[in-house]
Amino acid sequence: MCIVLDNREQNLKKISVQLKDFSNVPRLADMAYEAIHDAIVSKTLQPGSKLLVRDLAQRFGISYTPVKEALVRLAGEGLVQIVPRKGAYVALLTIPDVVEIYELREALEGLAAAKAAAMATEDQLAKIAGYLNDGKLCVAGGEVKRYSDVDILFHSAIAEASVNIRLLEALKKLQSQVRLLMATSASLPGRPQRSIQQHEQIYEAIRCRDPNAADDAAKHHVREAREVIVSYLKTQDRMA
Repeated sequence: MCIVLDNREQNLKKISVQLKDFSNVPRLADMAYEAIHDAIVSKTLQPGSKLLVRDLAQRFGISYTPVKEALVRLAGEGLVQIVPRKGAYVALLTIPDVVEIYELREALEGLAAAKAAAMATEDQLAKIAGYLNDGKLCVAGGEVKRYSDVDILFHSAIAEASVNIRLLEALKKLQSQVRLLMATSASLPGRPQRSIQQHEQIYEAIRCRDPNAADDAAKHHVREAREVIVSYLKTQDRMA
């Protein structure tokens, strides 16, 4: 009886180890999500283009199910539109969409900066400063795509320093659409330089523990970004 129990315990341990190892392997749906997400944000997949599950599955060398899961997740983030009986399409963001996204982002980023000014630890301040410096290097080197990535990291670090989990989650939900729009604004002449100046103002207000100044600086930054993108889309007479 003891021998049987010992064998069972050994088998359970083996299964436990196998499950732990499996948990470290990226899910195919996550891999499909990342690949499609990056293709949409980089405009490799153009706004309005149809997303055929069969083609995407062949492209990534996986089955249909992970692709379908990824598309549902992307639809939840506003990057994909799923039309009943027609299929999935890369989302088209209209000017009213841009205004709505940035109005919400303005309120959230202002609150995040104000909270960070009151709550940020020295380590969190150092992290924000690090992304600020990374952004300066990107702008100086003309690395537009990398600057967009660092821009997101800068704002995410501020949100994390706000010590408000729900605020952080709300900003994360907007992040994919914001990244898509950043790809447009960062490519406009002079915008990255202006953006990094505003990042410095936001950081200084947080570092000086001035919630009101941090709130004002963050809101002004987002409001100006919105105006730049909307003005550009109007001149192009097209959607984002």
